[in-house]
Amino acid sequence: MTAPNGEQICLETHRVPLKNQTGDVIGIVGAFQDITQRKQAEAALKAKTEELDRFFALALHLLSIVDGEGRFIRLGRQWENVLGYPLAEMKGSRFMDYVHPEDVESTLAISNQLAQDRPSLALRMGIAAAMAPIAGLNGTRR
Repeated sequence: MTAPNGEQICLETHRVPLKNQTGDVIGIVGAFQDITQRKQAEAALKAKTEELDRFFALALHLLSIVDGEGRFIRLGRQWENVLGYPLAEMKGSRFMDYVHPEDVESTLAISNQLAQDRPSLALRMGIAAAMAPIAGLNGTRR
């Protein structure tokens, strides 16, 4: 719909038949709500989601998003390419499960130090990942 000022607006409508005492439809009762801002927010969210999808798909680095427990929520394709584990298998698993056994202690020390400095978990895990060798399917360091 076009507003008097020429701006395009989106309306959500709800309509019900208006009936007389005998049940005959004599009109329609309707309500309209301006949902333009909601539609704009949905479009912006869709665009950002698509941008993030492209970023994860094309990045050459081991990108991931982890939750507060250090479990992978989302991983870039390079995790599978570098380690050999299917992404579906890695999703929901802990980052520390992929640190080479010889490096678990030092990686935990780095993570604990970063936690004391209170950066976000994503940053802590990203820094720890950058500093810790990870183990591929054959157990070798990568």
